[in-house]
Amino acid sequence: MRKNLLLMGILILVAGIVVAGIAVLEISSESSDSGTSMYLGPNGHYYSNELTGYPNGEIDVSSNVSFYLIPSQDLNSANLSNIQTYAVSPTYSAGNASVYTGLGGTYYVVTFGSGAPRVAYASIPFNFGQVELFGVLVVAGVIAAIAGFVIAILGAVLRSKNKPLQQF
Repeated sequence: MRKNLLLMGILILVAGIVVAGIAVLEISSESSDSGTSMYLGPNGHYYSNELTGYPNGEIDVSSNVSFYLIPSQDLNSANLSNIQTYAVSPTYSAGNASVYTGLGGTYYVVTFGSGAPRVAYASIPFNFGQVELFGVLVVAGVIAAIAGFVIAILGAVLRSKNKPLQQF
């Protein structure tokens, strides 16, 4: 029984490490674009760094001024009078922040004004439901690894019960 307990503990420990490791790698392997830098464009607008939209991801933008998310190929064509024709509608907005989901391609955040605006933007390659799932997998993997470690230690230190001597 001692050997079985030790083996079971080692298997659970390894499985927990593998599950947690894969979840962490999956989260960290996806890169995201984010920033606050805005640059003066040729048509009098300010534009962000280029953001990559992902079909399962989202682009988040918040600003103290009105802003527009436009496809990168339209950056030099957009101006104050025609920006609405190029602007992508947000999936949802609240206050001075907007979220755009299910986008593929590359985009810029564009604003108009006399000075550089305060804008924060981020392109996230997966939605938060996936992040929550990977987070749960990390926690489950760590718990399994700890449980496996404890079971393996118990299997290594426990002694077998002394069997009573059989009398003839």
